[in-house]
Amino acid sequence: MREGSRPPDAPAAPAGAGQADGDAGDVHALRERISALCAASVRISASLDLPTLLGEIVDSARALTGARYGAVTTVDADGQLQDFVTRGTNEAEHRRLLEWPDGPRLFQRLRDLPGPIRLADLPSHLSALGLDGDGLLPYRTFQGTPMRHLGEHVGSFWLAEKAGGAGFTADDEELLVLFAAQAAVAIGNAPDRRTASGVVHFTEPQARPAPICRAGV
Repeated sequence: MREGSRPPDAPAAPAGAGQADGDAGDVHALRERISALCAASVRISASLDLPTLLGEIVDSARALTGARYGAVTTVDADGQLQDFVTRGTNEAEHRRLLEWPDGPRLFQRLRDLPGPIRLADLPSHLSALGLDGDGLLPYRTFQGTPMRHLGEHVGSFWLAEKAGGAGFTADDEELLVLFAAQAAVAIGNAPDRRTASGVVHFTEPQARPAPICRAGV
């Protein structure tokens, strides 16, 4: 008998066994992803104030998609930038983003999108739009989406620089949209959070963002 050959009486491997092992691995990975998503939902639901809540949402989205950076922008009734919550940046980087001259144009671009966008090369995209990307951090991979609550635009949500230099996937995009919906509900439930002096304050929320998962899933 040749080395590596199967004895005549040895049972053959079931058809599709390799595929089954692969499917089992996929199911395990999916269960881990769902578990992480549920844990993120619990943390988000436990947050008490809007900045903390938005930060938790961004951090959860970053963790589940492998993004290094993330941000949420909110706008007032006139469409003017109101809040800018970033994660993955230090204070100087946050200020650089906030003071980027073309920032308002990018926010407007995100606002006018019909849905999410994924980019493998953000600098090239900005150049094609006539925007100067020098004010940005060295982002390359990017995904973003407008946020709407009850049909009204309330801001934008974006993630950048996926781990390992890979591009964001369709699954990452679905997670982005899910967390953006959570953020939009939180923003919509705090319409009077800013006083005339610009000091952040909060009204009693009408409803918490809907849980992503049920307990025990």
